[in-house]
Amino acid sequence: MKHCFFPLLLIVTLISCKQLTPGLHDGKYIFTDSAHTPLLEESIIIHGHSASLHFRALFNKSKLSKTKYLCFQDSSKIVLYMGRRQRPLSIQVNQQGNLLLDGHVFTKQQVPVISNTPVSAFFLQDRK
Repeated sequence: MKHCFFPLLLIVTLISCKQLTPGLHDGKYIFTDSAHTPLLEESIIIHGHSASLHFRALFNKSKLSKTKYLCFQDSSKIVLYMGRRQRPLSIQVNQQGNLLLDGHVFTKQQVPVISNTPVSAFFLQDRK
């Protein structure tokens, strides 16, 4: 009987996210501790409708059964569907676009953009 509630719970989760946007929060989010040092082993990677959680020290006490989850993205939150035995995990998104999970802040890593710089005509001249 309790297995029939999980599809209903998934539908309610989908309805609660008014406008689902799969690529809105894509990227890698890294936990920064109180000394403001990033911990690479504590990270959340979101790509479309899937999210990977990499928690070593921070969430050892939590009973997460796997590392890859179904992900629904909204402008103000990300909902991870954990499976039949676990409730969905809601991760809030703050104004700066960082994730807030149980009072911990995961900052989004910015990908460096390498642009082509124009080369001066002086360097393009053939020298003899």
